[in-house]
Amino acid sequence: LKNGVKWPKNGIFDINLFSMSAVDFLLTSEKTYDVVFLDAFTPAKCPKLWTLDFFKLIYNHLSNDGIVLTYSNSAQVRNAFLNAGFYIGKNLSGDKSCGTIASKSESLIKHKFSDYEMGLLNTRAGIYFNDKNFSLSDDEIISQHKIDVENSNLISSSKYIKNYKNIS
Repeated sequence: LKNGVKWPKNGIFDINLFSMSAVDFLLTSEKTYDVVFLDAFTPAKCPKLWTLDFFKLIYNHLSNDGIVLTYSNSAQVRNAFLNAGFYIGKNLSGDKSCGTIASKSESLIKHKFSDYEMGLLNTRAGIYFNDKNFSLSDDEIISQHKIDVENSNLISSSKYIKNYKNIS
């Protein structure tokens, strides 16, 4: 966004502040948005806002040419975006990745992930949080995620990285 990826044509931003949970807000809102900046602490501190289910809510409230920006480089977060229906890519500042961009429109993703980066999403590191009915506590979301990771047949990210380096 800071590099002018998605500036309004008239240069005017319409910003409204609400004092309620983001989940409750999106569950009751009928509006669509052009830009969502997701700065919800870390998944471990605020897991409800990093669930696949929350990303689906965002997807339903995003305009067709809208974008979601987050500082997160996490395979878990990126995989949740992907599974919520988004196209995903890197948000760059110069040559350095400074987060993730997600959109309904593939044409808005200028910096796609490499095969290596996409492969990380298919490791245990890419297992995302779930809260299907938005009824779980943060501790319950984290506990269920730990169980999902422990019961997974997916390769660990460290093993994936080691195997990838050996192939390259």
